[in-house]
Amino acid sequence: MLDGGLEAVFVRGVFYCLVLASIPALIPIPGYGHHSFAAEFIREPVTIEGVVTEVWFRNPHIRYYVEVSNEEGGTEIWD
Repeated sequence: MLDGGLEAVFVRGVFYCLVLASIPALIPIPGYGHHSFAAEFIREPVTIEGVVTEVWFRNPHIRYYVEVSNEEGGTEIWD
């Protein structure tokens, strides 16, 4: 058994170690949920035929707009 002074130092050291070890759990990681939506569309490939009308870059994302023909003979813009 440690004497009173050393025991207090030991307990304080353990406390600080636990606090430091728990800090990463408190830091939000936005990447986990941010891109999970795309995982629902990986089972079957999708082919789109049309004209690319615009490409939009905002790091880390890329968005493209495609003008496609619909069933009524008109056109729609897909992104």
